[in-house]
Amino acid sequence: CSQDVQGVNKYIECKGNSCSPRDCRPDALTGLVEDGCTFIPDAVQNTNASIMYMQALSTVVEFCDSSTHNTEAPNLQNRMCNSHSTWDVIMRSDDFKNSPPVSGSGPPAPPTFALLQSRDRVLCLVLDTSGSMGSYNRINRLQQASELFLLQIIEEGSKVGIVSFASSAYITSELRQIMNDNVRKTLVSYLPKTASGGTNICAGIRKGFEVNGRSGYTDGTELVLLTDGEDGSNTAGCFPDVKNSGAIVHVVALGPQAAKALEEIADMSGGLKFYATDNLDANGLVDAFAGISSGNGNLSQQSVQLESDGLSLGQNQCLDKTVAIDSTVGNDTFFVVTWQSATPTVKVVDPNGATYSNTNFNFTSTTKTARLQIPGTA
Repeated sequence: CSQDVQGVNKYIECKGNSCSPRDCRPDALTGLVEDGCTFIPDAVQNTNASIMYMQALSTVVEFCDSSTHNTEAPNLQNRMCNSHSTWDVIMRSDDFKNSPPVSGSGPPAPPTFALLQSRDRVLCLVLDTSGSMGSYNRINRLQQASELFLLQIIEEGSKVGIVSFASSAYITSELRQIMNDNVRKTLVSYLPKTASGGTNICAGIRKGFEVNGRSGYTDGTELVLLTDGEDGSNTAGCFPDVKNSGAIVHVVALGPQAAKALEEIADMSGGLKFYATDNLDANGLVDAFAGISSGNGNLSQQSVQLESDGLSLGQNQCLDKTVAIDSTVGNDTFFVVTWQSATPTVKVVDPNGATYSNTNFNFTSTTKTARLQIPGTA
């Protein structure tokens, strides 16, 4: 995070079973270092920030603030927090602002714990199918991202429903408990495939609450609202419904016309908010759905996205990437490829030299996705 962290840029070059670092080569056109270059910090530093970046450095003991934060770093902190530093985000949080300062030099009072019982996750996808979603291939990208969420992200045991909305809202799938892959595939089959009509975001939200309410309650349930934000009605009109429901509304805003009210809905309900552009070189929509994981503490079911890249390719052009999988991850590993026009030729080579090609991938022509599952632990 802090530009004061000193180190060197190295490229790890592997041949056969041996790997060695070398200096990174700059791109002659952009001046940037080559793709795959890794920053290796010095063991001894003169800065104390940021603990969110390099906890292993002995001198790093503080969060970055406005004076030390690097707003230009291409990291999740800047992307998810509008380029604000960690300390600035903490200072603005209600928990911090509403807590009295600690008086004296003694430790704070001991915390009070309440023992709660976890319950199955209840979630409804609320998907915009209005006419504007037919632009920029948005409806197909909605299918791709939602399919990824249903097949790989949402945890087993969760109850999931689907609502589509345009001028009005419709239940396309009631709550189904995910017990196996067949249930996941059934939910995918109910994803919307066409876009038409006006936009009434509140109708979609209320219908989502109706679906979640079939579980016996809405408090603590979740909505994932995906919309391009071009609302023909008053989005603020359902603020009371959101507050009274007790549900968490995650907002995925697609395109440049997202209404300000969408951000307020996420904030007032404690939900996450994501923004995805119509730029096909970016995977914002897929990345947003990959980021909506459960906070129930069950790490064995929590999905981890290791790599995400996108690029517009011409004929005979290639996107070449390396994915590092260490010993802390690797169960149920998938490689997922999406495209917009021509079906690509895909090749994955593992460290032992084994090659996986199109014949090893499971292709779905309707959503333009391909999947390769690595058996066991990758």
